[in-house]
Amino acid sequence: MALLAALIVAAALTPVNWWALWSLPLGVVVLGLLGLVDDLFDIGSAIRLLAQLGVAWVMAVAGVQIASLGNLLGTGPLNLGWIGPAFTILCVAFMINAINMMDGIDGLAGSISLLAAVGLSVLAVSAGMGGKAAAGVLLASGLAAFLLFNLRSPWLRRAAVFLGDSGSMVLGFVLAWLAVAITQPAASGVAPVSIAFLLLLPAADSLGVFVRRLRRGRNPLAADRTHLHHVLCRAGLPVTTVVLLIAGNQLVLVLLALACHFGGCPEPLQFAMVTLLLLAYVGFSLNAHHFLRAMLRGRRRRLASGGLKPEIG
Repeated sequence: MALLAALIVAAALTPVNWWALWSLPLGVVVLGLLGLVDDLFDIGSAIRLLAQLGVAWVMAVAGVQIASLGNLLGTGPLNLGWIGPAFTILCVAFMINAINMMDGIDGLAGSISLLAAVGLSVLAVSAGMGGKAAAGVLLASGLAAFLLFNLRSPWLRRAAVFLGDSGSMVLGFVLAWLAVAITQPAASGVAPVSIAFLLLLPAADSLGVFVRRLRRGRNPLAADRTHLHHVLCRAGLPVTTVVLLIAGNQLVLVLLALACHFGGCPEPLQFAMVTLLLLAYVGFSLNAHHFLRAMLRGRRRRLASGGLKPEIG
């Protein structure tokens, strides 16, 4: 709630016509308050999903919707036509849940979202979209302050504050809103596939978890500890190391997105890279239990040989 309040106050002090972007602040407030209620009373995944679909629908009605996927195949723009609003709603709801699911260990969701927000802000500036760039900068600034108290460090052994559902849902919505608003219309000059690099990590993690849960006959939106960051922690890696490892990958993806945008990389080539990275991540995530078993066997061997002291407590 501190992050939400900071965003609202900072936005009010910023000389941006937020009325022209009204679906963004409306969605932020609705999801923030809904998440607070959920954190306090656990309203259930069905109600959360309905609210997410609702704010995504309002966003599409306001004109912030995916009308084209760009020139992915080199045959011209792939326009969505009448399915654009429905596709937008599904994508926004998916990204909200993707960021929410990344919020499993201290500092992870905030770090991933901070890097994505910085990338989106740079792309918005390059497209001459001052208001959207301001929204990205405000989000990144708030997250930087939040991470001072959420990211583990030598002077902070455990997170002092947490996002909760209210914070993680707001992050997912703002990132999704900016991603759509910056790439549509095509005149912005920012290819939708370039934005895909920025959101690839949370999207791939969620896809892997969804597939794994469906294969086991479970609710794909139910909480569990099968995400890649959980697997890495169970393999014996410290939380800080896991966050730095995943955030490092996110930084590489952000830099790759910016390099493709400013370097004029052909969209079909970008699409091929995004697809390969997505499949590689999902494939590794689905088979992460093999990695976990190998790491645990190696850990037991080191313990047996006296090369590693067992943790106590």
